[in-house]
Amino acid sequence: MFMERTTLSERRDFWERTAERFAKDGIRAVCNPTAIGWLNKRADYLHITCLDPFLEDCRGLVVLDVGCEVGRWTSRLLDHGAEVVGIDISRKMLLQAKKRLSKRKQRCEFVVSSVSNLPFNGQCFGFCLSVTALQHITEDGEFKRVVCEWQGS
Repeated sequence: MFMERTTLSERRDFWERTAERFAKDGIRAVCNPTAIGWLNKRADYLHITCLDPFLEDCRGLVVLDVGCEVGRWTSRLLDHGAEVVGIDISRKMLLQAKKRLSKRKQRCEFVVSSVSNLPFNGQCFGFCLSVTALQHITEDGEFKRVVCEWQGS
């Protein structure tokens, strides 16, 4: 979706423009809004098949959903009994997530933040989930630093 390097501001602007369409189009948000439907459905199936077994043991945990977009994985985490903190660079993505999850009774909060600069100051989470967000970290040396931060290193 992005060329080799983009600024944080450019990434934020892209996701702000894309938020409403992602919320409306549902599965098209999985890979790429321009990809054909079967490709996105297949990616969704693979994500769920690979990740759902890891979510079985998250009842009662506070889970950080990094790059939560419109709440697709936030919803699955809630289904598995987790309390969720979802972060995304786009305020509009989080507004769509809140709208989509508004009838849920489970605890969930949303924070506007870049995935490369988390605002939690040492707060610990049961685990961190990030589906299709890491590829948007394009700055030299940032990928390793970000993953270490997510791990609490």
